[in-house]
Amino acid sequence: LIPIIGARKLSQLEDNLQAVHVELNATQIAALDELTALTPEYPQSLFVSEFFQTMMYGEVRDRILP
Repeated sequence: LIPIIGARKLSQLEDNLQAVHVELNATQIAALDELTALTPEYPQSLFVSEFFQTMMYGEVRDRILP
């Protein structure tokens, strides 16, 4: 079911209300999270780059970052 915003019929409203009973399992949630993951943009993209991390943390980078 996909809720229709601004339902015009009672049947549409009833369908929308049924959405509260939908339960997703961990696999489904993980798949949705993967599909909707945001790509880091500037300046956040700097923090995930190997170059920036090396500049920030130097020789200890590999010991403190996962």
